[in-house]
Amino acid sequence: MRLENSIKSLISEKKLIINLHYPPINADGTLNDFFKLAKEYKAHTVIYGHLHGNGHRLIKEGKFEGGKTIELGLADEGAVGIAPTSDKHVKKEILDKIPELTKKIISGDIKVPYNEETYKEYQN
Repeated sequence: MRLENSIKSLISEKKLIINLHYPPINADGTLNDFFKLAKEYKAHTVIYGHLHGNGHRLIKEGKFEGGKTIELGLADEGAVGIAPTSDKHVKKEILDKIPELTKKIISGDIKVPYNEETYKEYQN
């Protein structure tokens, strides 16, 4: 996909902002491939231009929730885990613990540090 090639060529430590012509959600409210790419590459912000076709009718009828913020957390699909190729470099006894640890992270039993301060707290 052209968007993905563009993102890959720009990856840096700066916040990724994606500006799209079409929205990252479908008229029925389901998330499309643009949204999935933004999530995969951890975009900070996604902006889209406008709706087309059926989207105009849905706005007039008050059935389209544009302009909302969607925040993703650790419980969202694929947000917690380990790379599928890890079996080549990580011992089996460690890999066997991943499912249980993943559940604990998602449930909040394990608090994942999110900045330097919380990392220091986690170490203690």
